[in-house]
Amino acid sequence: MRVSRDGCTLCAGPFMVRDGATRLLTMRAEWGGADPMTSFAEFIIGRASRDPLALPIRQATLTTIVFVAGAFMSQSIDYYFSLPSPWAYIGHKPFMDLVKTYHLKVNYKPVFLGELFAETGGLPLGKRHPVRQRYRFLELQRWREKRGLDFKLQPKNWPFDGRLADGVVIAAVEAGLYPDAFLRKAYAAVWEGEQNLADPAVLARLADEAGLPGQQLVARSPAAEISEIYEQNQKDAQAGDVFGSPAYVLNGEVFWGQDRIDLLGDALKSGRAAFKQP
Repeated sequence: MRVSRDGCTLCAGPFMVRDGATRLLTMRAEWGGADPMTSFAEFIIGRASRDPLALPIRQATLTTIVFVAGAFMSQSIDYYFSLPSPWAYIGHKPFMDLVKTYHLKVNYKPVFLGELFAETGGLPLGKRHPVRQRYRFLELQRWREKRGLDFKLQPKNWPFDGRLADGVVIAAVEAGLYPDAFLRKAYAAVWEGEQNLADPAVLARLADEAGLPGQQLVARSPAAEISEIYEQNQKDAQAGDVFGSPAYVLNGEVFWGQDRIDLLGDALKSGRAAFKQP
């Protein structure tokens, strides 16, 4: 994030910032990449231009940079997922719509689902009772229609080992990069394009298309430091009562599954305190 000294004036009301009691400061924030903070910046600037109380200041000398976004983007949310998960794919866009609407800070936490299932009493798909497997097939069709998606129910190159792909996300976050565009492309590549996300070349290309340094991130993904973060995400998930993908954790309250996104939205809209477990 870069903050420059030229630009627009913060408007009055909740967006007014005073240096002592005598003068208004100006601030302009330049957000790089496909970050939800972009929409926040546009909101601030748009509000300033429309607010009748806005006080334009010309030729102001800015000696102190004032960054007020934190006051409006104070909530963070933990996002547990793995790229092989169809439900994470189905829920990603509506989840990111909530992120944009409520200016949330997302803590991206890819996890190895095989271990998470084993530690929390779940079963991988192939070991579930046929009744459960058939019902999953129905649910995929229902949610495909509900979300307006067009994906294969049994795509080629799935299932696949998600370690390399998940590691690319971790490496991007580690480098201070925003992984949303990559995730959108990667999910679609699996379920719509039937591409192989265990292939380093495919991952590098998708990352490049998302505006990220694909080869560097793919090369970084197998590193011991990335594995340590992956393992820590696993521990955090278990400690936080997360047992599947996707899971969204807001103020300690777990919303498991993309079909809980509406409930997550209700909690964000109301601003209620987190419900507690016994």
